[in-house]
Amino acid sequence: MFEKKTSTPKVTRTVYLMRSKKLVMWTAKQAEFNLKNTLTSGGPAIAWLVLLLLLSSLILFSSTLHPIGDTPIYESYAVKMWQGLIPYRDFHIEYPPGVLPIIFLAQPVGLLIGSYALSYALIVGVFIYLVLFDVYKRWGKRQVLWLSCLLLIFGRFVFFQLDIFSAVALYFAIKSVSDHRYGHSAVLFAIATLIKGYPLVCLPAIILSLPKNKIRKYFRTLALVLAVGVLPFFVISPGGFWYSINYHAGRPLGIESGPAIIGFIERLFGQTIMSASSHGSVALIFPHSQLVNAMSSLVLLLSIALITIFLFTRKAQKQLATNCLALLMAYIILFKVGSIQFLLLPVILAPLVIDEIKQKSAKSLWLRLLLIGTVEFVIVAKFSTWQTINPQLAGGLLMILRTLLELELLIWTLRKTRLFTSKKSVLPIR
Repeated sequence: MFEKKTSTPKVTRTVYLMRSKKLVMWTAKQAEFNLKNTLTSGGPAIAWLVLLLLLSSLILFSSTLHPIGDTPIYESYAVKMWQGLIPYRDFHIEYPPGVLPIIFLAQPVGLLIGSYALSYALIVGVFIYLVLFDVYKRWGKRQVLWLSCLLLIFGRFVFFQLDIFSAVALYFAIKSVSDHRYGHSAVLFAIATLIKGYPLVCLPAIILSLPKNKIRKYFRTLALVLAVGVLPFFVISPGGFWYSINYHAGRPLGIESGPAIIGFIERLFGQTIMSASSHGSVALIFPHSQLVNAMSSLVLLLSIALITIFLFTRKAQKQLATNCLALLMAYIILFKVGSIQFLLLPVILAPLVIDEIKQKSAKSLWLRLLLIGTVEFVIVAKFSTWQTINPQLAGGLLMILRTLLELELLIWTLRKTRLFTSKKSVLPIR
């Protein structure tokens, strides 16, 4: 007579509630475990270390010509973008498109705290934290301390230049290859290139390290990310986008570059040299400087090709970071601009290189980088007024010394590729 009401049995509801409660408790325990793991694994200590590096950098470089790097330029770009202007079309920008999100996002935080430069530095600090924390988990405190010392020496160029973002992206791209996460590596390598173009010199080393059946997919992913980053701006304003390329192509021989030491050597033999402000940096002018400028690009391409052939004949597939270091050092030594912040990429890659060439070589690599960094620090601290006065011979001698140290590091790195060339070496399956 009466219809039976259908409802969820009480037992079923009880089981459901118990399972939900267990799920919530498990999630809470996992969150608590992850928090404790972060606290006990050095996370807060590394955060304080990053803050200390930032404060120390501000103090050490407060007397130099540009203590806050290029952040005033970044801020001017950010203000224009927040006003609705489109980069490359509505205003000229000499950087690749990958820098735009970083520059753009630093502006609202800068308005809140009253300083764009500090806002930008805090964003850099987050990325530095990621690298230091990863180094700590993998190789311990000693490698973190070595890396921190170098970051302190390059302080202003770490926290107030764009190159550090490219270095961090390249670090994790190489790490992803070693973890066999080739898709992640392609995306990160593309991001590194979109921020600063010169990590592209590492592409031969990456190809050498990939299994044959992964190379095509890696290239597809790399090309797709690069296209997504570049094509919209190129379509909107081809002329404005080519301006950024022509800007760098037309730059004269930088006073900080490796090829510029030829001018300082000529100065030792009585030749007259001069400096002039050009393209936002300082150019060195001396007899045949234009020829040196043109030849440096040709020699750079030739050196990249020869190093690639050398690495291929050595079959050093397992030494991706070491191979990248060799190619980067060739670029740093021979590129006509040669900005100091280029050295951030070798510095950030150092822990990965040490992991490949065995720990007993760790101190050798750190000391070499530390010596180069110290010479650079003295140049920046003592001769940062080259934009307003003629180049000083003492600064020139330091530039020669620095370039010779970089050349020695390149040779040392190439020699380390022989560690995996014995007949018993097991190569990756291709």
